Amino acid sequence: MKNKIITLFMVFLLSSCAHKEESKKSVGKNTVIPAHKIYKTKNGIELYHFPYEATPLFTLMVALPVGGITDPKGKSGLTNFMTDLMRTGVEGYDEAAFSVRLDDLAASLNSAVTERWTIFTASGLNRESSSIYDLFFKMILEPTFPIDKFSRMKNNLLEGFDHVVDSPSSVAFRAVARIQYNGSKSARNFSGLLKDVSTLTIHDVKERYEEMLTSEGAKVALIGGTEANGMVQNLIGFLEKIPVAPKISENRIHKWDYKELNFPENNIVLIDKPGLRQSDVVFSYKGPSRKVPEYETLRAIENYLFESQNSLFQRVIREEKGLSYSISGGFRFEDELGLFHIHTATSVEKTAEVVLEIEKTYKGFLEQKGLSDPEIARLQNMLKGSFPFMLDNHYVLVQSYFGLLLGDVRKNFYDTYVDNISHINGALVRNVIEKYMHKNFRIVVVGDAKKIIPQLKKVGKKYTKVRPQQFL
Repeated sequence: MKNKIITLFMVFLLSSCAHKEESKKSVGKNTVIPAHKIYKTKNGIELYHFPYEATPLFTLMVALPVGGITDPKGKSGLTNFMTDLMRTGVEGYDEAAFSVRLDDLAASLNSAVTERWTIFTASGLNRESSSIYDLFFKMILEPTFPIDKFSRMKNNLLEGFDHVVDSPSSVAFRAVARIQYNGSKSARNFSGLLKDVSTLTIHDVKERYEEMLTSEGAKVALIGGTEANGMVQNLIGFLEKIPVAPKISENRIHKWDYKELNFPENNIVLIDKPGLRQSDVVFSYKGPSRKVPEYETLRAIENYLFESQNSLFQRVIREEKGLSYSISGGFRFEDELGLFHIHTATSVEKTAEVVLEIEKTYKGFLEQKGLSDPEIARLQNMLKGSFPFMLDNHYVLVQSYFGLLLGDVRKNFYDTYVDNISHINGALVRNVIEKYMHKNFRIVVVGDAKKIIPQLKKVGKKYTKVRPQQFL
């Protein structure tokens, strides 16, 4: 997947003279979240308007409740592929004309696919909002899916798998995701597996589009504009063109089940890349979802382990042992299931030594059973100290808040953040470590197996040697 990111959307909103007063409500008192109004369209879409007069810009995000998690079995990557294809041709514009028109308007259109959402964004000048809306909703409502563009994009995507093999870190994390989430319903590779992408047809794309296009459960954020300039009323008119259709049933979510990835649990998965002069090493285990109530405490622990030059792993692996230039890690929170990982790259000759030192450092952290009061105080100050910078950026704050709404995370997250950080103490840290952090790592190493295997044998590490292509 392109790792498309939910971009900031400065929204255009406006006048609600065409809607009854009860169709909207004002929000924003006694909260750090900027004041906003919530509208409900006739077809059931929730529209959040965050007025902002400091700049003449807007950002719009339309989130439809169909994500990669409901890609049909054997068609992984279909939703992601479909959204990319949507802008290659719309009613009245081919790909080139569409791009030129965007440039003329100084506008930007993007899309992203998450577990449960397909998200389209538009940004531009308030004065051009009407024209940008028109182009944006042509992409959503009137894509033509030209067959020549389908063939070109499919070939490009298939060729892209070769580049994955060429990148040790890409191979490593692709392997980690497939191994950790195997047998799970909650997460998958949204850009698709090679064997699935190779079978996609234009019929699959059009059928998926019909499933995706529904107003039921859809949410929209508009950042920017005012109620006086008609941007909201105009937007509502476009939103009400999205058909009312049933959401895809949760029964469509199937397990990600690949028996060929059931490697022995205690074995290092050694992905052979002959001739590689460095090795990528990733430790991982399943972690909590983004809905976890101890989120702030986990972030504090993550900072202690990885987030600065003075963090535990940087200090030991880089500064004291000189085994790597950098080491990173932490929690990746998904909707239902997360991932904890530690990642570094080292010279191929030091591969086994790095594996042993990471194990030793992490187990030592678990055995110390928590953090000292001075260390907790330092982490609290650091986390609270960076918080005001987010509040100062209207667009970042609103984007993050909208992300909470889509992820069904507690809406008062930012209002309670400082208090929750302040309440972190030694007992809470110990409980969180016991509950969410353990020693049952899966280890993936990408490198020259011929040079790495003797090292692993010498230190008594079992391994399963595989080819990179096995994870495509």
